[in-house]
Amino acid sequence: MTHTDRPENSETRSSESTPSSLWKSAYEHKEAIGLGAAAVAATALHLKRKGTEVLVVEAAPFMGKAMRDSLESAGHKVTWITEINTLKPLVGITEGKEKLLLNPRRFGTAFIDPNHVSPDSVDFEHVAPFFQKERIRTIGTSAMSAVNKDMLASGFDLAGNKTAVLTSIVGRRLDLQQIGRAPAEAQSILSNLETRINSQELADARSQARKLIAKYAVQ
Repeated sequence: MTHTDRPENSETRSSESTPSSLWKSAYEHKEAIGLGAAAVAATALHLKRKGTEVLVVEAAPFMGKAMRDSLESAGHKVTWITEINTLKPLVGITEGKEKLLLNPRRFGTAFIDPNHVSPDSVDFEHVAPFFQKERIRTIGTSAMSAVNKDMLASGFDLAGNKTAVLTSIVGRRLDLQQIGRAPAEAQSILSNLETRINSQELADARSQARKLIAKYAVQ
């Protein structure tokens, strides 16, 4: 049965990652942390300009809920799905394992983990072009920096380590007005963001992000 824009709730667990492994990956790869901060910077500016909703594609409940909560706390309306089932029409899988028919025109930005795009019905090479055609900015999120680089090469606007993205959202530390509207400009500030993300000034944001992940990991 396919529902329309009404996600259900139940607990599922991604077999590919855990809270501790995600966090370790984020802070062992400084280049990924910079990517994450740049991703959030460009995304938040795009949302402010377009006033549109956010789609989060993340199978691990602890990360999906943490991303959803942090974005909602920043004032954005969020739809969280655990998988993209098909692109045409755009159908997601909810936490409750039900199909959800989505209107792509609702969204201005999508955070997508490439591991959560159905390999049986979607050619991943078609993901970025589909969202580009719908004028939806694509932000790839993976715990592996090499995968994020591959997503950039495939046409994603930006890509970053998912826990670094979460930390950047929680911290709200970037001056979005100075970054500019183009993803390329956000990408160009990576070297400066590396130092800032690991600095003492972001200790509180890192702590809040850890707590969000831990909160949902124990449910």
